[in-house]
Amino acid sequence: GKKTISFASTKSIAQRQIEYGVDALILEGSEAGGHIGYVSLIILLQQVLFELRDFPIFVAGGLATGKIMAHLLIMGAYGCQFGTLFVMSKECTAHPNFKNAFMKARAREAIATPRYDSRLPVVAVRAIKNKAMQDFGKLQLKLLEQLNDGKITKEKAYFLNKACLRSKY
Repeated sequence: GKKTISFASTKSIAQRQIEYGVDALILEGSEAGGHIGYVSLIILLQQVLFELRDFPIFVAGGLATGKIMAHLLIMGAYGCQFGTLFVMSKECTAHPNFKNAFMKARAREAIATPRYDSRLPVVAVRAIKNKAMQDFGKLQLKLLEQLNDGKITKEKAYFLNKACLRSKY
């Protein structure tokens, strides 16, 4: 065999994945780019990495230097996943405008999509703050207002919320 490695963004997800029989975990903190969970890597290290010393655990989320990797290996990680760090490499096939936006952005401009209400479930994404991110937040607030006023159903609000991301940007 094949080996199975699964992402875990919370302690309970990590425990469940281990029960399902994965061979290793990637603990991904909320500092990661792209789709993220809501728990920071520093919390996940304490709740999962330090508790499961004999299970292969890799870590991801906000990592950018060999120094942090060395420290995480000393703490018991089997390895580290670097993702966003490589977006600007020549091997990355992302559009040049995407790469330029990353090069110009400051750390504080990497924000997570807002989630205002559980009736509009949003899989959190960390991305560079831009018009699309701002419009998405405004749309959620508008849909929640219409939902509260009884002008639309929960299903319609959910559909419009998803459709915004697919059609406009």
